[in-house]
Amino acid sequence: MNTNTSNTRGRAFRRIGGAALVTGAAACAAAALFGTLPAQATVTHHAATTTTAVRTTSHSTVPASAATSAQRAKAEKDAAIRKIQNDPTTKNLDAYYAAGYKYEDALDLAALWNASDRNHAKFTAGAELRAGHTLPFAPGAGFARSYTRAQQVHAFEIAEVDDGGLAARLAASWKVSPETAKAKAGALALANQPVPLEHPTPSAGDAATAFANAGYDYADAEKLAQIWKIDAYSAKVKAGQDLLSSPQIPLPIQP
Repeated sequence: MNTNTSNTRGRAFRRIGGAALVTGAAACAAAALFGTLPAQATVTHHAATTTTAVRTTSHSTVPASAATSAQRAKAEKDAAIRKIQNDPTTKNLDAYYAAGYKYEDALDLAALWNASDRNHAKFTAGAELRAGHTLPFAPGAGFARSYTRAQQVHAFEIAEVDDGGLAARLAASWKVSPETAKAKAGALALANQPVPLEHPTPSAGDAATAFANAGYDYADAEKLAQIWKIDAYSAKVKAGQDLLSSPQIPLPIQP
C-alpha cells in the first residue's frame, strides 16, 4: 500500500513577499506543466545606449527578448496555477487534507462508500466538507468503526490492487478460502494494521491443495514430472508452490 503523509499537502495558494508559493494539488500539477518558477528579474534602461537589459538577482544581464520570454512564461504559469486552484477537484482535495484527514482515512471512506479507489473517496469527502456536511468519522478514527464483510473485501481489493496472487497465498497460509482471506486482510487494512505481504514457501500440503484447486489432477502431475525429471508428488508440490507465488509462475501445461 502506497502512503502519503505529507503535512504540507493541501495548503492554500498564498503569496509572501511578492513570490508565488504553491503547495497542495496545485503545486503538483503546476510543476508537471512548467517546472520551477523563473528567477525574479527587473528591467533597466541604460541612458548611454539604446540597449534594454535585465538585471537578475545574480547581477548578470541578458537581452530584453529573454526577459520578455521569461515574463511570458511566468504569466502563463501563474494563469495555469490559478486555473488548477479553481478546479473543483483541487478544491475538494485541499478541503480533505485541510480538515485533518490523511491517506489512511481514504481507505476507510472508500470501503464505506464503495468508492472505486482512495482518490475518489478523497474527492467525495472534500466535496462533502465544502458543502458543510460531516463525514462518517473524525480524522484518524475510521479504524474504530465496524465494517461489513463486503466492505472488508472491497478494502482489500483497493489496498492490494497490485498483488493479484496475495489472496491465494494468504488463503494457503491461513488455511481459509480466498474470499475469507480477503475479508480478514481487508479488516487488518481498515484497522491500520499491516497486511502480511511476505510469506514462507507454502507447505507441501498447501501446495498440493492449490494444485488440485486449480483444476489439475494426478495425470497432470505425471506429465509435469516427466518435464521436470522428478517424481509425480514432487511435481505436484512444485506446481502448487508456483501457482501460489507472486507473481504467479505459469505452469508448462494446462489442466
